[in-house]
Amino acid sequence: MFEYIGKKIGPYEVGEPIGQGGMATVYKAFQSSMTRTVALKVLPPQLAQNAIFLARFRQEAQVIARLEHAHILPVYDYGESAGLLYIVMRYLDGGSLEQRIDAGRMPLRAINKYVGQIAAALDYAHQQGVIHRDIKPSNVLIDRQGDAFLTDFGIAKMAEGTQDLTGAGVIGTPQYMSPEQGQGLAIDARSDVYSLGVMLYEMLTGRLPYEADTPLAVVVKHITAPLPSARLYAPDLPESIETVLTTALAKQPAERYATAGELAAALDQAIRAGVRPQTKPFSPDHKPTQPSDSARPASAPRRRLRIQLPRLTRRILLTSAAFVALIGLVVVLIASQPQPSGPVVGVITDPNIVTLTPGSVTPTLVEPTPTLVSAVSGGCNELLFDDFSDPAGGFPRGENNSAVWGYRDGEYRLLIKLANEFEARALRQDFPDYAVEVDAYFASESPGDYGLILGADSATTRYYAFIVDDAQNFAVTRREPSGTTQVRDWAFAPSLNTGNTVNRLRAVRKGGTLAMYGNGVLLAVISDTLNLPQARIGLIAASFGSGGVDARFDNFRVCPPPESLSPTDVSLVDAFDDDRNLWGPIRYEDGLSAFIEDGQFQLSVPYVAAPGRALFKWNPAFATGDFELEVESRIVEGVEDSRAGIMFGVQDIDNSYILYASANRLLSFYNRVGGDQPAIVLDQAVDAIQPGDAVNRWKVAVSNGLVTAWLNDERVLQASIAYTAGAIGFACEAGSPPLTHCVFDNLTVRGQPSTGAAIVYPLCNCRREVRASQPALIAWTWLATDAGLIDDFLSAITMTLTIDGRPLDNPAQYWGAIEPNATGAQARWVYALPPLAPGSHIVELSVSAAMVVSDGRDANADGRPDTLGPGEIFTGYAQVVVTP
Repeated sequence: MFEYIGKKIGPYEVGEPIGQGGMATVYKAFQSSMTRTVALKVLPPQLAQNAIFLARFRQEAQVIARLEHAHILPVYDYGESAGLLYIVMRYLDGGSLEQRIDAGRMPLRAINKYVGQIAAALDYAHQQGVIHRDIKPSNVLIDRQGDAFLTDFGIAKMAEGTQDLTGAGVIGTPQYMSPEQGQGLAIDARSDVYSLGVMLYEMLTGRLPYEADTPLAVVVKHITAPLPSARLYAPDLPESIETVLTTALAKQPAERYATAGELAAALDQAIRAGVRPQTKPFSPDHKPTQPSDSARPASAPRRRLRIQLPRLTRRILLTSAAFVALIGLVVVLIASQPQPSGPVVGVITDPNIVTLTPGSVTPTLVEPTPTLVSAVSGGCNELLFDDFSDPAGGFPRGENNSAVWGYRDGEYRLLIKLANEFEARALRQDFPDYAVEVDAYFASESPGDYGLILGADSATTRYYAFIVDDAQNFAVTRREPSGTTQVRDWAFAPSLNTGNTVNRLRAVRKGGTLAMYGNGVLLAVISDTLNLPQARIGLIAASFGSGGVDARFDNFRVCPPPESLSPTDVSLVDAFDDDRNLWGPIRYEDGLSAFIEDGQFQLSVPYVAAPGRALFKWNPAFATGDFELEVESRIVEGVEDSRAGIMFGVQDIDNSYILYASANRLLSFYNRVGGDQPAIVLDQAVDAIQPGDAVNRWKVAVSNGLVTAWLNDERVLQASIAYTAGAIGFACEAGSPPLTHCVFDNLTVRGQPSTGAAIVYPLCNCRREVRASQPALIAWTWLATDAGLIDDFLSAITMTLTIDGRPLDNPAQYWGAIEPNATGAQARWVYALPPLAPGSHIVELSVSAAMVVSDGRDANADGRPDTLGPGEIFTGYAQVVVTP
């Protein structure tokens, strides 16, 4: 585990280990050039291969290195050496504040000193724009003179300017988290003040203010429970000190001390004079036990839920996405009334409803993301259940040189002892078709993966593995005696939890198809080409760069499969906590931009020349046929004619459907075809739309060519459309000057990937996934104001199209006839892709013109028709990913 002892990393000679955590190991090291002992923090080698993490590491290391304060542990150096990332800090041998607390109750004089020094360090960091986010005793080191030094700013982020760099960094420890941090809300310096207050409580009493059996329960207590009196555990404390704690640990940030220095000054005053320090004013309208967020109303869709947590130690660290995932359950626990399983919709005869087809059809609305409870207790006629409490259960037990497997602590354990090894163990019982689910988590910090074995033979030499890692990624592999094939490459899935937090994995095998789910969200559907008539189910775990991967499993359940794979399984869920879900942030020089920030997907559209400028952004990795969608939209900047919209059936920037709601309560619906945008509904007044900058909750369903839309639980539109399976996205359209800014949050989509013909637009510079048996068409349309301009264009251009680098012979032969359309004329180029092997394929298109060509339009509003050429006028690509 400590393989670097005695070796050199950069210019540093590595000595004994002095600390280890989930993200790094700290060694005592020697720097010969300076003749000094240092603390060398070494990160796992695989992190150096992650481009996002590497960028984040470099940025945060610079932030840490520039923090120069008497009570912040100095950072001397950072760098990369032989595939390793490291940070070099001052070496202290006086232990930590955690050790001082564990040794017994501390005198008030020492507590006052430590709080004053830590507060000074925090105030300095906050002035530099850095929030620590993980204040706790183990992050306070003591030198030989008894002075305190705040350390481990490696998790800190700049308050501004770093939102584009994301990763799975630790953001806090449950026992010390502020209520707003536990809810995933925006935080500022007052969150660190709260954490310092928790640490002060622990120093004064020898115990934490809130303790529980699980990290989740601790978080809930921080949000909802009254503060236990410190004098219950330390009766000799002056009342004035308890008042300091009450203010520091106020549920609402506005009621706390504004700075850490204010807390330290109040404590010093209380200790020295015994007077009651001044507290923050209390608002009579404030309800301390009800967390609030004006951007997320109580009726907003719940984020993914986590019901069962592993047996973790008191000081467990959870990653950012893991704690945002806790929010949904916190909301459920706080609610005073039980929530219905889904919205109830009747026949609505509201004059605001735009109905474009006869009859009344009410598709099923999107329900909140399924919880573990509903998944377990949904009337399953169990074929098998094992909670692993009985070691005589049906799973195998054993050990070899690389792994240990068997029952332990009421769970099933797969311990991988060596680096880059795996162990797969299956039941001895065969099943035909089935639905299987299990709770799984890591009981160690070593990087690896775990998952389900599906469709295995009796010798466990042929099977599929559905696996997830500790950073919200999943993959599907097929194992055979000849080797392992990657059926679905590693991909990010926001529904998965990170680190040591439980994931509920589920898989359904039916009729030659395997469907795989993570926490209720459909992640992949593949064909079972192994196709064993009777197959076994099991569990698997693997290690990456080091051994010690301890994967745990619980509540293993096998049921008969559903009658059919539902076309409305949740297949895309995104709370926009980071940008790994392929939304592809973009920023242009003129301010037009799409980005993820503050837990929302945001589109910013500056006003230019005339109203109507819009920005469209969709997720290129997910295309669906019939679907049901829920999302929240809000216009945070703009004027009455600004609009926020939902896109669906997106083929490319010129082909989609768009539903808009404006800030002045007007609904519009467009079918964008070939760049033209004729209105199906235009500026229909709808009272259900919340005006101005209020949140609007959308529900949109497409079924059998019928689209139905709801806003804030009222049906507002129903129309027959010629729907083609496509992507889901968002639109923001500017009204009057100067700017329109739209935000979107809490997206849930139900719908399986399309099996009809996939239309791929080669200039989209995007990714499109198709099934192996699914026909795929490469298509491109040229539009102009009249047929003569199209004729000139086709005569002047040269096209080059390649598939995986191989050119297509005579691409011009695939142009169709010139046809009239609503705004002039068009010609369509269509090529049917030949069958492609599973995997990734690149289609590239380049178009050049021998002379100046024009489409007759005036897109830049300069009063003249636009022109292109001579030379290259278009180039682009599409990545076609073929899945089995």
